Amino acid sequence: GVATPATFALTNTTTAPGPLVISNVQVVNLTTSSATITWTTNRAATDVLAFGTSLSYRDGTRTNATPSTTHSITISGLAAFTDYYARITSTDSSGGGTATVEAISFRTLQTPLQITDLRVYAITNNQAYVAWTTNRAASAVLRYGLTTAYGSTVSQPTPRTGSYAVLTGLAAGTTYYIKLNSSESGGLTAEATTLFNTTGGTPPLAITSLQAGSITQT
Repeated sequence: GVATPATFALTNTTTAPGPLVISNVQVVNLTTSSATITWTTNRAATDVLAFGTSLSYRDGTRTNATPSTTHSITISGLAAFTDYYARITSTDSSGGGTATVEAISFRTLQTPLQITDLRVYAITNNQAYVAWTTNRAASAVLRYGLTTAYGSTVSQPTPRTGSYAVLTGLAAGTTYYIKLNSSESGGLTAEATTLFNTTGGTPPLAITSLQAGSITQT
């Protein structure tokens, strides 16, 4: 007899990719003016990162047009000691959709505490005033003495940007060493040193009369 031709049913076994997934989001390398946000995706994707000081993310955007499964975007030009929020949106480079993570929060670091204009004035034989300023309100401990071991202390516990201390009971005609330590509530500290001389004491040797005598050449 005549053979019956075989027939085959073709079935498309291709399945759609699962959703794009963002994971392992981290904020690293924080400074006073920048931060880096890193994350991974389960497939190669491009990125848009929006950021701002509120959840409206209006301060700017950064993009990454190279598809990858590992992602890193650095944001610079930020204000010091400020809370920021970021939103990342990754797009599957093969057309498999997008994924978004919002409300990524971080705070930039504070600028250093600085002591400026440490000075000693109104110096007498037994008293002196010491004044200083800091770039932010800070408490202070002032140490002073005849050596750099100091020995005497004046404290200013109230945080201020400008303050002074009165040193009394000093010895006349003496060198005093000063070390000032300031600290603020956030834990940052600053240190400055100086020295001064009180007035009085034994007067220096002085020539009060000078006369020329005869000079004999031999």
